[in-house]
Amino acid sequence: MGWKIFMHSVRMVLDNLGPALRVSAVLYLLQAASQIVTFMMPQADPMGGAPAAAPVAAGELLILMILALVASLWIAVGWHRFVLTGETPRGWLPRWHGSEMLSYLGRSIVIGLLIGLGIAVIGGLAMG
Repeated sequence: MGWKIFMHSVRMVLDNLGPALRVSAVLYLLQAASQIVTFMMPQADPMGGAPAAAPVAAGELLILMILALVASLWIAVGWHRFVLTGETPRGWLPRWHGSEMLSYLGRSIVIGLLIGLGIAVIGGLAMG
C-alpha cells in the first residue's frame, strides 16, 4: 500500500511538472541559496572555535532557518492546493495562504511531538 501511495505521488508530480515547478522552483532556489550562505559563514564552521565568539551569526542563522521553514510551508500548501482544489499558480510563486501555512506548521509540530513521545516510550521500555 505504501508503494502505491509513493508511486501515485511521483506520477502526480511528473504529470504536472509545469505547475509543480511554478509552485516550488523559486522557493527551492531560495532555500538552496540560504543553505549555501549558511555553510559559507565562517562562524558556522564547527572546527572554527567557540560559537559564542560570533553572536551575530546566531541571529543570521536563525533568520535563514525561519525563511527556509516558511519556504517549505509555502511549497507544501501551494502544492496541496493545486492537487486538491485545482488552484493553479499564477507566475513563479504560489499564492500566499498564511493561515493554512500556520495550520501546517502546527500539525507538523504535533506530529513531531507524538513521534518523539513514541520513541521515548519505546526507548524507555527497551532500556528497562
